Amino acid sequence: MFRVGHLVNYKHYDNDTMAFRDFQALENATYGVTLTVRTAGFIREAKVYGKLGGDPNDTVHDFRTVLSWEDFDITGYEGNETFTAFIVLPVGKVNNGSGQYTLGLLIEECLSQTCKYSADIVRIGCRYWDTEDNAWKGDGCKVSSKTSRKETICLCDHLTAFAADIVRVPTRDPSYSRSRQVVLHDDSMVCLEE
Repeated sequence: MFRVGHLVNYKHYDNDTMAFRDFQALENATYGVTLTVRTAGFIREAKVYGKLGGDPNDTVHDFRTVLSWEDFDITGYEGNETFTAFIVLPVGKVNNGSGQYTLGLLIEECLSQTCKYSADIVRIGCRYWDTEDNAWKGDGCKVSSKTSRKETICLCDHLTAFAADIVRVPTRDPSYSRSRQVVLHDDSMVCLEE
């Protein structure tokens, strides 16, 4: 569902061991992160930390997850493998605030071997069609933590047509692009490109 972005050299900053990726977080939003790492060696695990308003570390963070090699889709061949995983940052893990949110990525193997990586971020929302207002609304709907790169799972407390709203979070450009909206109605699916 989400394309892999441009891979850059994994490098850590200021004598730290983490690579960082910043984005502007919105209050009460759910985010998905596609982590892709290309390397000549094997990656046993990757640690991902998140913090609102500053750089995370192993003791100060709002979010932490450890991805084992089993959490990655592994493609390529020995000596040139690509590891791809998807992480959901639920509303509560982004600290219910807005502002600069920083992800810290720690891959021990990338400290001693050449790695390229990308951390592509999307904001994911679930909406339903309000027939009285003729508008998409989000109250009563949330994104499931079981959402993956291949499907968005919406949890809504009512039965109406609903959709997943997916917006790519920019890396540098302040303008954003709408990636895809999927509308479900009467057991059918329509994909709308904007």
